[in-house]
Amino acid sequence: MNLLVARKGADAAVGFRKVDRIMNNYALGRDIRYLIWRQRVRIRRGNTLLILLLVPTFVFLGIFFSAASESERSVPVGEVDGVGVSKIWYFAEGTTREPFQEWISLLNLEGEPSEVVLEYLFPDGERLERRHAVPALKKKIVKASGEVPPGKDFSLVVRSEKPIVAERSIYFDSLGMKGGYQVKGATRASERWLFAEGSVREGFETYLAILNPCKAEALVDVSYLSGKGKEVKRRGIKVEAQSRFTIAVHEPGLGLGRCRGSAGDIGIIVESKNGVQVVSERSMYFSLGNGVVGGHGALGVPQAQSAWYFAEGTNREGFEAFLCFFNPNTSPARVNIEYLLENGGKVERKGLTIMPRARLTVSSRDKRYGLGGTEGDHLDFSTTVASSNGVGLVVECPAYYSYKPFWTGGHISSGSESPRSVWSFSEGCLREGFDTYLSLFNPGEKATEANITCYFGGSRGPDTKSVAIGGNSRATFALAGGGLGFGRHEGDEGDIGVEVETKNGSQIVVEEVIYSAPRWRTMSKETLIKTWGRGEVFAGNTSSTMVALTFDIESSSRNTQAILDILHQKDVHSTMFVTGQFAQLYPETIRKMAFEGHEIANHSMTHPHFTKLTAPEISAEIGTTEGIVQGLTSLSTMPYFRFPYGDRNIPAIQFLNSIGYVSVNWTIDSRDWQHPPAQVSSTVLSLLRGGAIILMHDRDSTVQALPGIIDGIRSRGFVPVTLTELFYPGP
Repeated sequence: MNLLVARKGADAAVGFRKVDRIMNNYALGRDIRYLIWRQRVRIRRGNTLLILLLVPTFVFLGIFFSAASESERSVPVGEVDGVGVSKIWYFAEGTTREPFQEWISLLNLEGEPSEVVLEYLFPDGERLERRHAVPALKKKIVKASGEVPPGKDFSLVVRSEKPIVAERSIYFDSLGMKGGYQVKGATRASERWLFAEGSVREGFETYLAILNPCKAEALVDVSYLSGKGKEVKRRGIKVEAQSRFTIAVHEPGLGLGRCRGSAGDIGIIVESKNGVQVVSERSMYFSLGNGVVGGHGALGVPQAQSAWYFAEGTNREGFEAFLCFFNPNTSPARVNIEYLLENGGKVERKGLTIMPRARLTVSSRDKRYGLGGTEGDHLDFSTTVASSNGVGLVVECPAYYSYKPFWTGGHISSGSESPRSVWSFSEGCLREGFDTYLSLFNPGEKATEANITCYFGGSRGPDTKSVAIGGNSRATFALAGGGLGFGRHEGDEGDIGVEVETKNGSQIVVEEVIYSAPRWRTMSKETLIKTWGRGEVFAGNTSSTMVALTFDIESSSRNTQAILDILHQKDVHSTMFVTGQFAQLYPETIRKMAFEGHEIANHSMTHPHFTKLTAPEISAEIGTTEGIVQGLTSLSTMPYFRFPYGDRNIPAIQFLNSIGYVSVNWTIDSRDWQHPPAQVSSTVLSLLRGGAIILMHDRDSTVQALPGIIDGIRSRGFVPVTLTELFYPGP
């Protein structure tokens, strides 16, 4: 009899453990588990009859509450398979903190308008809804700061009446750190998210944003796994229902803290332990010590795969791409890498082993598993990664670049599980200051052709171009290109979405890359000056609301640094006429000008009276300064020159024009070298008009007056810009 009771007690305990597992996921589980525990005590005392009554009762209760709570643990899936559009999009990351600016891009590829609801979810559980109409075959941009109060972190759920494409762009510019990146949202939540990339080395800041879109609290574990096989786990992180949670991975606590070398390169697992679905994104900000600064972000992937495809990759000078491999399994993964080049060539690397529960990084310039250096035809490429032993893995491809002088940053791809015939992107820009590219990868043997359709903001209708892609090859398409591309567009028409579709249904992989910089950097100064004519300019277009702040920088590095700080705080770019002597004495100040997006122009070498110089002396004064600035920044001072003291004559202007420069005079002389700050400000603001070129210097009065001048310019409805922006697009 005692053996029978013991056996029944054991069976009942198994039943109770099953109920425990069911009820562990729900709010009522704690109370029910307590009652079960009390009955376990009675079981051990031999109360067999009560066992028979309680077990079915609690099993029933577990099933009942499990069914009732399913809707609280999960959220709908919105994706339309194979097309890249969805009625629901989830974004874990979002902020209106300074110095970040965020936009949500919505692309409607349907023939009818669609109503879209944006639901912002905050860390404290508060929610905010906003509604928007997205016209048929159009792109709409929503600026987050126009809807969310300042200083807020948030996640976002996008719900649309019709299938759309949704992406988020974040741009930032703080002292020493600036850049931008784009992320396409998730179309579903999951109990698990995997990241192959993450770094807690010095120079990197890594963040995890976790969105819980469900009606039940999520209990989350986060695991950090390094290249050395070390694993650190943070358990039991509570993410409240319908809220957002953030982890600074580079900090101790819930993060990992700083680590050196390969121990600082990590793979990450975010896992909900109570069955509540979440969405997770990783953001990284970096300053690499070689002048490359920026940020990139990516959505995690729900599961490891045996194959990954990457359309974008380059070994051009100034670029370095990486493959980050993460094996979350308990068995090694044997990996083959295939690089397909733009010229149709192929490079295979076989036999790479990714150890269990570990992360490994391969540079595109690695000679064994990458492509080596920048020589030959190994420049632009696409990549296929395949596990030869069937062990799934996660792969990401970050790239860091100096795209052009002081166009630095990074971008990252989480790869694609498979090729397909249709690809859609809601973010893209044809405005000045943005270069947008599509990388098209054809892993098939046969050549194909794809239609690229551009959907504009504003009133402009869609436009379509075609591009050929060779078999086992990749092609690059410059969206703003004036030949095969769609050209430059300003205003709403410059904000675009893109759809790529192969003509014969063949399967390809497409990725989009966007490089951004101050607007004037993509404008052709030579073309602009030709439209204005050589000679001398005193103002821009007088019907414009733009005015140009220009500074003659001659002597004071301290004041120049203060001016740069004020311009940065006020988010203003200017044109700075520097002397060669100043540039020689203060090279870091010149580099700071360039880094912060200011236009550098020529103000001679020694600041002489030009009417007293011969042609060779004029040439030397200008050429020496040009050489010094070029050497410090890789940027030319052409085509803008300002005569010291305004001392010039017709022969001097004509010679200046003959060597490629235009004489830039001024509309308003602030006389900051002579007057106190209040009078300097009064002079500028009282004479203000559209198209004005404002002359200032590196003086004490300038520093004190400048904040009020900028505020006064804006309060009067004018916009302070560089000379190139003032002259664009012509008289």
